[in-house]
Amino acid sequence: MPNQFYAYYFLIILTAVLGIGVPAIGQFWGLVLLGLSVLSLLGLRKIPEDPPYVAIPTFWGRRLPYMLREGWKLFAPWFPFLLDFVLILVTRRNEDFRFTNVRCKLRDSNPDIPEEDTGKGDPKSGGSVTVNVSVTWRPDWTDDNAPDRLIEFLNSGQDGDLDKGTGVRTIMRDMLAEDLRHSGRTRSWEQMVFGQDRLSVLLLTKMTGARVKKAVRGGDTNEPMLDGNGKLRFPKEVEYIEDIEDAHPIEIEHFLHSTLQNGCSDIWDLGISLTRLNVTEVEPEGALKEDAERAAREIQQREAEQRDVDTETALANDYVKSARGAGDKAFTFEEGLRLARLARGRIREQHIFVHGGGKGEPLDLGDKVVAATLGSQNGGQPT
Repeated sequence: MPNQFYAYYFLIILTAVLGIGVPAIGQFWGLVLLGLSVLSLLGLRKIPEDPPYVAIPTFWGRRLPYMLREGWKLFAPWFPFLLDFVLILVTRRNEDFRFTNVRCKLRDSNPDIPEEDTGKGDPKSGGSVTVNVSVTWRPDWTDDNAPDRLIEFLNSGQDGDLDKGTGVRTIMRDMLAEDLRHSGRTRSWEQMVFGQDRLSVLLLTKMTGARVKKAVRGGDTNEPMLDGNGKLRFPKEVEYIEDIEDAHPIEIEHFLHSTLQNGCSDIWDLGISLTRLNVTEVEPEGALKEDAERAAREIQQREAEQRDVDTETALANDYVKSARGAGDKAFTFEEGLRLARLARGRIREQHIFVHGGGKGEPLDLGDKVVAATLGSQNGGQPT
């Protein structure tokens, strides 16, 4: 506990002693001093431990750079002491933010062709996406400079209200929205959708100033190397990756795990520590979403058709092999393919018998037009 508080407690005790043991100063003033000491004892307050709180003390309305942990503390929010405190809840908070209409750059069909722009250096828009970001944070009360960090948290409006546009939550939401807008200027919607981990790293570095360390790489593939315990190896002199796009997925995973394991302080004087930041979902919007779904359906249809072709080809080859094994050397692949399609219900075969000439001899024809023609010529009716 700070020395100022010991001095304050000493002052209370001295006041009580003077009020009781020094009647020479007058009965009235002795009672006044005794009353003040008793009144101060009524200021015994508890800083809650469940849920956990810490407190920043105030003296005559001014916040002091000290942090008080949970437990019973003696305060005196009355004149002439005016010693009080501000409670701060230090549990973790989960926030889910949804950002719509995040514009992305137009993907180049040929990467060798320079990207078109609007004449102002801005990339040409390639549609918009919706981005969902999940954040876990808490006031930065475990930092070595915890009192100052907590005062920053108070100055930022504490938790605040998103609907009213106040507090840390609103500031964090606006900062993430701005970072996502800048990210969209350099990424196509496909890169946003399929690069969520890299996008998480980018937002985290913007919020905290943390940087991705470069692991030792080797071999023909330039893959990150592991030590005997299966952990990433890093050079003695730490190197950082300047462009997130150059980071290996293993380096990204290590960064997200190690950086947030013990919390990571923000660099924007919000007085908070992040313990999780994930881009949980990115989905295209409007016509872009319809185009993406249409393209996905077309790909699935092509794959299904290719599977059908492969299956029918395999079955046709089996039929040919079986027929020729039975001695039918004239059996062709086309006949096997027809049987395969019949077996799988892909085509239907219809037999039409035509009776003509009064002979009662049926003709097995495979075509309705031919059957009808023969029936007309012979005076018979197709059945």
